[in-house]
Amino acid sequence: MKRTKYPDDFERLWATFDPAYGEKGSKKRAYEVFKDKEINGEDVDFIIDRYLGQLEIKRNLKLRGDFASPFQHVERYLRNERFDDEISDGYIGKYTASDRTDVQTRAYLQSLGGGVSESVSDAENVLELPARGH
Repeated sequence: MKRTKYPDDFERLWATFDPAYGEKGSKKRAYEVFKDKEINGEDVDFIIDRYLGQLEIKRNLKLRGDFASPFQHVERYLRNERFDDEISDGYIGKYTASDRTDVQTRAYLQSLGGGVSESVSDAENVLELPARGH
């Protein structure tokens, strides 16, 4: 059997997708879309940057206990140009350094097998994270 040799740019893009946030799907079909759209190295950098931004929002939603829809298979993500989508984290306003620390603490505790049951806000109680399950 002759195995397909994928270009480095495609391999870099493929490796970026996190299966914890959506199944990757068929690598062969994803590569066909990659070729058809004539995606180059600069495009790959752009797509990866956009994907990582969307992934961060989905991770934050998940850490807060909110729903985050999974990413489409890589093939469909590329074909439908989902990297141009704007994903809302459902939060109006700005996150403080304390809010970012809270998200990082939750991620750390979850990696240890624990978790945090309630959202927290900054020390002055100026901002509150959205309630779960709305």
